Amino acid sequence: MPGSVTIVFDEAAPRLLREELQSIADHVEDSLEVIKLPPIVVRTDCSFATSKRHFAGVITGNVVVMYVCPDLANQPISLIRGVLYHEMGHVLQFIEKQLKGKNEMGDRDYEQDCDYKVEMTCGIKIYYDKSMVQRVGKKKKTWLMKRPRGLE
Repeated sequence: MPGSVTIVFDEAAPRLLREELQSIADHVEDSLEVIKLPPIVVRTDCSFATSKRHFAGVITGNVVVMYVCPDLANQPISLIRGVLYHEMGHVLQFIEKQLKGKNEMGDRDYEQDCDYKVEMTCGIKIYYDKSMVQRVGKKKKTWLMKRPRGLE
């Protein structure tokens, strides 16, 4: 059911980011079949960013808080969706930890695991462009197949 994931946006969140995140969250939840995504609070804020390539971040605790830089809305749609799907991977990690008491990552690092969870859950492949920012869509020759290890 579209719009079934509860997302609370602050007033500053650009409309495009609201619509894309709601659509992506609903896609993730629909792909989960039985499990429901927790409510997500979105704060439009760049204070977490340590470089130009940081457009979003997730902090989990009693609630899931997603921080999104408003300038993400000015990026190509393949980048917007890539970043937001990656952040939803963090929400999937949170769910796994709540259900199992741990994250089962195998030989993947924590950030690569986000991309893996999205691919396994939704069938969406996340690539990395020459700036090492997430992208989705038809693979371009210059896009990397997976997140480089150690990339913050």
